[in-house]
Amino acid sequence: MSVKLDTAPSEFLSALGVLRGVPTPPNLSLEEIQAPFGVAPYAASLTGEVLRKNRTQDIDDILAHGSFTVFYSPTEVPEWESKFRIVTIVRADIDNEMGVDPLINDVSRAWLNESLTVAQAGFDNLRGTVTQVLSQSFAGNDPHDQESQPEIRCAWSPRPRS
Repeated sequence: MSVKLDTAPSEFLSALGVLRGVPTPPNLSLEEIQAPFGVAPYAASLTGEVLRKNRTQDIDDILAHGSFTVFYSPTEVPEWESKFRIVTIVRADIDNEMGVDPLINDVSRAWLNESLTVAQAGFDNLRGTVTQVLSQSFAGNDPHDQESQPEIRCAWSPRPRS
């Protein structure tokens, strides 16, 4: 999570230290990337992939990918009701049958809430969208396989731990 350490406030640096200390499972690949500009004075971003070993081809299949950004303002931002804001984008491959299920958006939102709760990540002001992407590639007149991917874009204000 690249950030100018010499000018960043200690509150922001402390939060980054906590995030850097979280253990990651071996099938999660993370990389620091340039954070978006203009949203807040300080920001740090990661991109990541959830991988599964493909036993037939000796390569890793990407099951899901996304980004995680922490924004920080030294003064509380009224829309955030906080000095911090977390923004994530996650897209995952799912079974096509699940992809056309009319409840997939509700299930995706429930999964997000459950994941934050299980992680004991206190949060306020949760906002977002769930988009269902159904695609089918082709070559000439020949259709290829269909793919189904829900995409969750969300943001929340982390609640300080007591």
